[in-house]
Formats: sequence, C-alpha cells, structure tokens
Amino acid sequence: MLYELITKELPYLRRYARAMTGDQVAGDICVETMLQEHVLKPQPADAPLPENRIDLFKLLDAILADPALSVVRYFEADGCLT
Repeated sequence: MLYELITKELPYLRRYARAMTGDQVAGDICVETMLQEHVLKPQPADAPLPENRIDLFKLLDAILADPALSVVRYFEADGCLT
C-alpha cells in the first residue's frame, strides 16, 4: 500500500517541492530527503508510516520548513544551484 501511494503521489510531491523552492534540483532534493528520512529509514515500531497523500505532503512540508535540514542551502553555497 505504501509503495502504491508513493508511486501515485511522487510526481505531485516533486511538482509541489519545485514550486516551493523555485528550483527543480532543490525540489527533488527535498523530496528525496523526505523519502529517506521518513519512509526508507528504519523507524521505531510505533512510528506511523504515511497512509495518505495528506501525510506525505505534511512530511514534505516539514522538510521544506526545517532550517536544520538545509539541504538546499548546502547546494546553493556549493554553487550547484543557480
């Protein structure tokens, strides 16, 4: 079920992240970070996995809004993003 949800929503997550960051690479990095941190990374047994698109977008919003996860700033400082 999670696989189907991510497969279905991935294009929309990418589009949203690109709109929020203003850059294709930065948006994709944010989506990748969200998937790595909240879906692929082993979680405690009681940690809920995303069950619907709202849950996925909430997780992505947390990545976009969190200055500690400044993946975009890292790449901007390195000159990878224009």
